Amino acid sequence: TKINKVCESFGAHLHLCSENTQERKNEQQRVKTRITDIEQVIDRTEKMFMSQLTDTAMNIEEWKEYVIKKKSIYHMMNMMNYDLGRKCLIGEGWCPKDAMD
Repeated sequence: TKINKVCESFGAHLHLCSENTQERKNEQQRVKTRITDIEQVIDRTEKMFMSQLTDTAMNIEEWKEYVIKKKSIYHMMNMMNYDLGRKCLIGEGWCPKDAMD
C-alpha cells in the first residue's frame, strides 16, 4: 500500500494494531519505554560530546602545537626514501661543516 511505501522511505517502524485493547495498551507502553530509552541515550551522548568539546577548547593551544609537530614529522618522512634492504627511511640533508663533531 502507499502508506507502507511512505513509511519504508522514511525508515519508520510499523506496528500492527491488535483488536484486543489490552494488547494495544501493552504495545503502546513498549513503544513509550523504547522512546524514553532512546531519549536517555541521546541526552547522555550530547552531554559526553559537550564535555569532550569543553575539554578540547580549554586545551586548544596544546592541540594546535601537537598537530603542527605531527604534520611537520610526516612532511619530513614523506620526503625520505624507504630502503627495502635495511627496512628504514633514508634522508639527505646538509649542515655547516663547523657544526659537525
